Amino acid sequence: MNSEEPSKTLTYIPNGFWQDLFLGGHVAIFGSFMAMTFIGSVFAAVASLLYPVVGSVAAFLWYGEKVTRRASIGIFIIILGSISIFGGKFIHDIHSAGGLQWLGYLGGLMAASGWGLEGAIAGIGLEFSESDTGLTARFIFELLFWWLIIIPIFVMTGFPIYEYATAVFQPVPLMVLAFTGLASGFCYVTWYKSFPLIGVGRGQGVANLYGLISIILLFLFVGSTPGWTVFIGGLLCVAGAVVMFTEEPLEIETLRNQNTEGLKMEDNF
Repeated sequence: MNSEEPSKTLTYIPNGFWQDLFLGGHVAIFGSFMAMTFIGSVFAAVASLLYPVVGSVAAFLWYGEKVTRRASIGIFIIILGSISIFGGKFIHDIHSAGGLQWLGYLGGLMAASGWGLEGAIAGIGLEFSESDTGLTARFIFELLFWWLIIIPIFVMTGFPIYEYATAVFQPVPLMVLAFTGLASGFCYVTWYKSFPLIGVGRGQGVANLYGLISIILLFLFVGSTPGWTVFIGGLLCVAGAVVMFTEEPLEIETLRNQNTEGLKMEDNF
């Protein structure tokens, strides 16, 4: 047994994140850009809110991760609240979309499925490696995705990449990118840390509170006054979070269903 463990570790650390090359967050981010371009930014935000459902189902079907009824109810309430927050502008985006609307819907599907599957992939990969290893693999895959696929396509279609790239090197864009990088780095480290502790569905469900938090920050720093649908959505988000946070500790003591505890990892990869 001891002689097999090192080779198993060396074999399954890369395999745990290899699917991320094709199914991960980089596909979701590109899908969000498509949804924003062809329909609207609010539609992109609402579409991506469905990713906890994809992640929970994928983790359950793939390696039997347990999602209790209470956690499912909490995730559902948070999704409803987040949709309510973006509701009015979401309808406006749908009606004002142009002729290539189907590309926007495809992008929304890519966003929801990409982030959901990334969570399921990370949930199993983090059993064999630390989160910093997973994050390094994830962003290397995203770098390859953009440089080997997306940027060559833009170049061949005549998109002014050089013009946009040089525009970044100005004080305000650089400052925005710096703060975005810090926030995204903190977000991803804590997001990946949550999966082994509370499971993919719960980790992604709690992360969906970003809709409520973004509205609060916009009010504090920009002075944007939210509408009544935002207040309703905020209350729903808080209620869903309370439902999840008050779950009995014994319910999440074991994150896998009992009949899948003994699954061999070679069957999953």
